[in-house]
Amino acid sequence: MRRWAWVKAALLVLALVGAVWGVLAWLVSREPDWYARAAAVAPQADDPAVAYDTQTRLSELLLAISEPVTVTEPGEWQFSFSPDELNAFLREDDDRVMILRPKWDNVTDLRVGVDGDRLRVGARVWRGAASAVMSVELRVWLVAGEPNTIGVELVDVRQGGLPWFKRWLMDSMTAFAAKHDAEVQWYRGATNPVGICRLRVSQSQPDLSLSAVEVASGRLTVSGRALVGR
Repeated sequence: MRRWAWVKAALLVLALVGAVWGVLAWLVSREPDWYARAAAVAPQADDPAVAYDTQTRLSELLLAISEPVTVTEPGEWQFSFSPDELNAFLREDDDRVMILRPKWDNVTDLRVGVDGDRLRVGARVWRGAASAVMSVELRVWLVAGEPNTIGVELVDVRQGGLPWFKRWLMDSMTAFAAKHDAEVQWYRGATNPVGICRLRVSQSQPDLSLSAVEVASGRLTVSGRALVGR
């Protein structure tokens, strides 16, 4: 009888472990709802012309931020993007778009979404034949009284449906900024890490002045002013 009791106990433990493992596997493989919705774009945003137009405006935005002296006339500029436009750009396979589109090994199906004042970014990450959707939810804003300084709050980082470590993303953002004449300092916010990102740190007299970085009304908007010839 004692032997059967041990066998029953062992079977119960195995069943519990199997159930827990099954739940974890389901959570890891689960796609966030917003990520699944981002795959179904509005019909007009499925036109390749939308992808090309979005790429053109993204290129102009990057140049306005990185090389305002040489490519931007003095004066104000603004660029605004909807999730449908960005996802059309990210989904397009044409080589003319791939030049600018982010490319990483073992990463596919990069998508973005907007929820209120939150920007969401997700992608499917492959490890051999297995994959999971890594997703990031953040808030961005222009820091008042600090020229060309952007605040970033890491609201949520997930692998599938499970919370994931934020430190790896913080380190990646810091390293990326350092390669592009920017610096990020991280602080502990009320509930989430907050990064303060300063652009054009090598310039004593910046030739760029950001006036807005915001996520609102279902769009990501960046505006600024080139200080050429001031």
